Amino acid sequence: MSLNSFYYKLLHIESKPLSETYILWEIEETIKEEMDSIQNWSSSIEGLCKVASYHIGEMLRQKGISIAYLNTKNFSCAFEHVALLVYYEISNEIKYILIDVTYEQFLPVANRRLNPKLKSWPGICLMENNFSLYENLCTKGYSSITIKDLNDYMKSFGYTNNLNNNLFDVILHTHKKK
Repeated sequence: MSLNSFYYKLLHIESKPLSETYILWEIEETIKEEMDSIQNWSSSIEGLCKVASYHIGEMLRQKGISIAYLNTKNFSCAFEHVALLVYYEISNEIKYILIDVTYEQFLPVANRRLNPKLKSWPGICLMENNFSLYENLCTKGYSSITIKDLNDYMKSFGYTNNLNNNLFDVILHTHKKK
């Protein structure tokens, strides 16, 4: 059994043919629906990462898309923030998408204070280290990612270690914490 086959079995990645176009469309539609819902009852996204991530995650899961929740606390960060990882197979390669529709709350704006558990503004850190990821999260709420992108994202929250060179291990780590 190949390493990929082992991970596919372990993570329940089915080789049912969901096209990348379909997955991206579902992500965009689900984000739009969730953000419209949030904006109907709140003028701010601050502190709503769990609500948004869990709603979006469950909606995507119901559509047959594989997801894992990424909680910074599970990686020994001082600050808790929840985002979502989508993973799927295209042409025998696993692709990953980070969904964080509330990331823009980590930008310094008037009347917003930095959480005392954070040493610096995550948005500024990510903007300086990975502008493309920062821009995608703040404009679309999601981004295709590599392990480098995920490391930059986690470092923006003060995670000082490097994650393994394998996003499968990150997914396994998130499932292990359930």
